[in-house]
Amino acid sequence: MAEKRAAILAAARPIFLQAGWSGASLERVAAESGISKMTIYRHFRSKEELFEALITSMCQYMRAEAAQAPAQNMKWSLEDRLRAEALAFTAELVQPEALGIYRLIVADGWRYPVLARMFEQSGSAVLRSRVSAMLAALGKTPRECARRASGFVNLAFGDAYLEAAIGLEVPDISARFAEQIEDAIRFAVA
Repeated sequence: MAEKRAAILAAARPIFLQAGWSGASLERVAAESGISKMTIYRHFRSKEELFEALITSMCQYMRAEAAQAPAQNMKWSLEDRLRAEALAFTAELVQPEALGIYRLIVADGWRYPVLARMFEQSGSAVLRSRVSAMLAALGKTPRECARRASGFVNLAFGDAYLEAAIGLEVPDISARFAEQIEDAIRFAVA
């Protein structure tokens, strides 16, 4: 049962990511995957249930990926650790599936506020928490560390992420992120 459910979710993922909520249907998933409609309906009673399961599984994956710390040398400076963390995270943000789920949540998250919150807690909230913990070494209050971590994440993502998320081609996005991350580091450790 779990394998069949996973196969249905795998078949539904590209359909929802490419067609969005309005262009996806259980019938389309069945037609494009070769899985019978009866089997799909046995696992998911509705499009809404399939969508919720898909977003949940993708968020669990994102949370696991975000929780993986990049290899860091504890002898590194705070700035070097922040840089490594942000570079690894932003590289994942612009992967096609990551951009696709972001677009899906932006377009349809209002229908499912719980899923939108789950998405937020799976991505940037993980980075904010990790950065806040790193900033504690500065001797700031937890509230100040959280405030600086939030600013750090917003500056690190910056315009490059927004442009990629809305579908613009971003020439040399790695260099753009690197510049934004340097600004974010200066803000965080000031």
